[in-house]
Amino acid sequence: MCLCSLSVPVHVRSCVCVCVRVCQQVRGYVGLLAEKRKEVGDKAAKLKGGLTKLDETAVQVGLKAVLGTCMHTDHWEHARAR
Repeated sequence: MCLCSLSVPVHVRSCVCVCVRVCQQVRGYVGLLAEKRKEVGDKAAKLKGGLTKLDETAVQVGLKAVLGTCMHTDHWEHARAR
């Protein structure tokens, strides 16, 4: 219902119009906030996945280094025994 066509005082009409505009702006900001929250959540999930992958790779590299050292040590012990 438009208040402009009613016999409502001007100061009430302008106040209501301002309230309506503010409510529309707030709805827009709420929508924008939801969109940004999803974007940030997606990026956080991607970052977490990448960090998990880095941790797994670090463990694998550590294991390979230890196994490589063990294999290398065993080789030298066999050579000394001869």
